[in-house]
Amino acid sequence: MSKLSLNQSNMTGGGSILSMFALILYIIIKYPVKYVILFKLLMFMIFLMKKVYEFSCKAIEKFISFFQTILDPGTLNLIILKVPNIFAIFMAFIDLFIGMIYAFVAMIFFILLGLVSLPFNLIFSI
Repeated sequence: MSKLSLNQSNMTGGGSILSMFALILYIIIKYPVKYVILFKLLMFMIFLMKKVYEFSCKAIEKFISFFQTILDPGTLNLIILKVPNIFAIFMAFIDLFIGMIYAFVAMIFFILLGLVSLPFNLIFSI
């Protein structure tokens, strides 16, 4: 019986001053560091969202320009006959190519945004 009473008396005792100080120090240090890291990740995510929006808008503008030029290329007025403007059609395909590059860059930024959101969610749950 004496061993049981010894173990119970050790468990019911309060924490020392040092453990209480360590707990307070842990709380004071952990949460500001955690929320500063979360804030920085949030700012980086907002930056990536702005870049996704910027490059997506540029891609859509180029695609619209491509379709407008393909649907109405204009005519090249040669003295004898009028032919569709081949140079405008060529420029339309260049616009399509540039639009695809913008869309690819927007997709890369979107994937990066997804990758950055994973540590954000992990840190937020801690």
